[in-house]
Amino acid sequence: MQILWLLVQVVGRKIEGYAASLLEVTTVSYVVLAVATYILWWEKPKDIEEPCFIDVRLDIQDEDDRTMTWWRDFGKPRTKSMDAAYLNSAVFSAVHCAAWNYQFPTIIEMWLWRALAVWCFVAPVAFVTIATVVPAHKLWGSVWIRMILASYAVARFFLLVERFATSRAAPVSVYESVLWSKFIMHWR
Repeated sequence: MQILWLLVQVVGRKIEGYAASLLEVTTVSYVVLAVATYILWWEKPKDIEEPCFIDVRLDIQDEDDRTMTWWRDFGKPRTKSMDAAYLNSAVFSAVHCAAWNYQFPTIIEMWLWRALAVWCFVAPVAFVTIATVVPAHKLWGSVWIRMILASYAVARFFLLVERFATSRAAPVSVYESVLWSKFIMHWR
């Protein structure tokens, strides 16, 4: 109910011509990803009451392969994991790009937000695409992969800091309430 109420408020503010804060916009991006994760994990076993033991023979020569077992899915073209990675980065970036015309305190912050919101789509797609052609044991030694991951971390950190920093000069309409929402019963 809280997720639905947040979405109704943000959409209602947009319809009424009020600005939504960057904090609200980015919260929506996390909500969308959380709901998508919940849907994708719907079939995941829950409430397991009995342990299930599986005998696995481990060979010392396979040590490099064993450390990357979670990654093997990406080595196969067009798997569910790869599609999920592309979709998650697209949705996350798209919601941040929804603030494209937000009234930022400075022009530099505006262009940084725009560029880094787009980079939050490009970097994961580049990473997953490269990972499908580069063997796992060579992947982490690649300078390109390290640069992509480092720049992605910087971009995400900037977006995190900026969503709070913009409150220093937020548009006045961020503090306005959508009139019709006062008539809907809800808890505060």
